Amino acid sequence: GERRGEPNLRILRRMATAGERAHGVVAQPTNPKYRLVHIGFTSPGGPTHNVDKNACGYRYDSIGICNGVINAGASCERLQYDPTDPARMAEELGRYDGYIVRINPGQLSRPGVPTGAQQVFDELMDSFVHAGKPVWSSPQVQKSMGAKDALVRINRMACGLPDTLAYYTPEEFRTNFVKTAAFQPRVIKQNRGSAGEGIWLCWLVDKPHCEKFGDAELRVGDRLKLMEMNDEHVEYHTVGEFMEFCVNGPDDVAKAGTWHSVFPGKYLTGQGSHLVDQRLMPRIAEGEVRMLMVRDQLFQIIHKKPKADGGMSAVGGNNVPTFYKPDAPEFAGLREKFIKEDVPRLLEVMELQDQPLPLLWTADFIPMDSDEFPGGTVYKVGEFNCSCVGVSKFMASAKGGVIEDVSDEDYWEGMRLCDLIGKQVVEAMDTHWAALQKEIAGHPDRGGG
Repeated sequence: GERRGEPNLRILRRMATAGERAHGVVAQPTNPKYRLVHIGFTSPGGPTHNVDKNACGYRYDSIGICNGVINAGASCERLQYDPTDPARMAEELGRYDGYIVRINPGQLSRPGVPTGAQQVFDELMDSFVHAGKPVWSSPQVQKSMGAKDALVRINRMACGLPDTLAYYTPEEFRTNFVKTAAFQPRVIKQNRGSAGEGIWLCWLVDKPHCEKFGDAELRVGDRLKLMEMNDEHVEYHTVGEFMEFCVNGPDDVAKAGTWHSVFPGKYLTGQGSHLVDQRLMPRIAEGEVRMLMVRDQLFQIIHKKPKADGGMSAVGGNNVPTFYKPDAPEFAGLREKFIKEDVPRLLEVMELQDQPLPLLWTADFIPMDSDEFPGGTVYKVGEFNCSCVGVSKFMASAKGGVIEDVSDEDYWEGMRLCDLIGKQVVEAMDTHWAALQKEIAGHPDRGGG
């Protein structure tokens, strides 16, 4: 079931074939190569909590993604997950060959959603993975690649920094931060959030850094200059006050001092909580370089320069983007190392060898001076994102809009990305099922269905 207001599907199919704009999901193929499903969810609370939805209640880029898969010869239906009836959902979803999960993180944990709905959904997706069906992206992939400590896992790869650490306990944080901050300016990142909250740039005040890591340790009374990346406000605190804020929050003023952050600290509280300690790369002021990936294919390079003159943050809407084709010569070195050297090893270092690469994901890089080649530039990953990355060219149809709100230029550029997504889905399914059939043939006792 498509929802009300959706145009006639046969007409849409003819229009898409003729190279005209589609105004909804086109008719499914009569004999699809595979059956895919696009899984969405409408959060309780109305439009305020569903800014990623169009007027019909679906994700704003769902039309493009489904049509891209259909154009590649598979079927792709939209299904809105109902957390009040997980048994029915399991039965309905079990009929498909593969799954494209397009539910924003946190939506299944909102007030009004049945308690534990996110865990139930994750377990359902995991059951499909264990049954040999591809899920883009599985809970394990989203947690491993989306977590900030992914930066620690890649610290020996070309795109990583070897002095990147993760802290899971207050003791680890207090023991090691005094060493790392004595050596280099740092970036301390909490695991939660994506708009720069709880990401602190840390500089020493009135004290030089030591030359080699481990040569010195800071004292709790040493002073730090701190900038939070969500709004770039600056605070000055002692090392002890900063560690107290990160661990216990600002409530004990005698220990934490007075804070102006609108967020409460306590970054090591809650399941999965941790802090990542990474070297501050001062050339971040030049902006970040985002690689927009479709599985292992580079679709586009985006240079995100901070809006503010002299600003350090390009997160959220705080940037002016410049778009480059994937073969842009300006980023030839980065492309060569990341696509050819790092991407093939990424799932291995994340301990996700049995999982497919995310369908649509990004890697954000920060430039820094090369240690090997004077005057040269290298790029290091500051963040991965594989949780419901959007097809931004369709953004005009979000917040209750319709696909007709998208300009022709944006529509066709969006479909160029969605058609690549569709091709990559079918290619991945081909590879997956060929491997599965080979395994079954080698073990006749397992049966072939």
